[in-house]
Amino acid sequence: MIVGDGSRTSFWHDCWIASECLATKFQALYTHTMDNQISVKYALQQGLTASLVPRLSETARQECQCLQDLLQDFSLNNERDIRTGGIMGKFTTKNIYDTRLPPGISSPNWNLIWKCRAPLKVKLFAWLLVRDRLSTKQNLLKKKIVQNGVCDVCQQGDETADHMCFTCPFVQSFWERIRVNPTIQDVWLLHQLKPSPNVPELHHHVFFLLCMWAIWNHRHDVVFRGQTPSIRCCLQRCINEAALWAENLKIEDRHVISAWKNIFTSPLRSLNLM
Repeated sequence: MIVGDGSRTSFWHDCWIASECLATKFQALYTHTMDNQISVKYALQQGLTASLVPRLSETARQECQCLQDLLQDFSLNNERDIRTGGIMGKFTTKNIYDTRLPPGISSPNWNLIWKCRAPLKVKLFAWLLVRDRLSTKQNLLKKKIVQNGVCDVCQQGDETADHMCFTCPFVQSFWERIRVNPTIQDVWLLHQLKPSPNVPELHHHVFFLLCMWAIWNHRHDVVFRGQTPSIRCCLQRCINEAALWAENLKIEDRHVISAWKNIFTSPLRSLNLM
């Protein structure tokens, strides 16, 4: 689907913003909808939660957050929707890219993100990250959703994408613990990241996405679950995620997972001895 005004596109059942329909991609959230026949226009104008039951399961809540992050950069226009491949038509990552940037404008992060071996949900996260479309406090403040843009993790600075990944004191402590010094301070320059001496060069960008994904999710634990910021928890999440991500790598490349886990395990052991 090529979405115009969104009135003729099924929000849940057409492939209009991802490689598969949202009912399949966000199965837990889909089971919590009160009306699975809503259009894209209705969902975007009334808000995603307008058609959901009041109380969501934990899995559905996480999927809702992920879907809202994906939707926040999508806008409708006055053109008619165009059905390009039927209700189950394929929508590639290139289509997503084309709908996110004006014609003629390219992103140096395109190949890094969409062709790397990270899980799809992390690619979506990374794409929103480098385009400053995540629901950081500063972005929420611009939309008048929150009263201030201060980082809930450190309480010392405005939470921007750059702050969350590089300049937050908590995050800086995380990088120091794993003995990794990011060579950039701007998420838009993600493609310029160089591996630290202790990080294998093979798939090193995936390693950094793993760390940023863990930081983002730990941030959610702090904001939505009231957890205390914890380097220990962040390191453990990295280890757990690394084990799961092995399936995304070629068999001959999976040795890097062991190296990644060692990077996280050493400081975790030190913290556990304190």
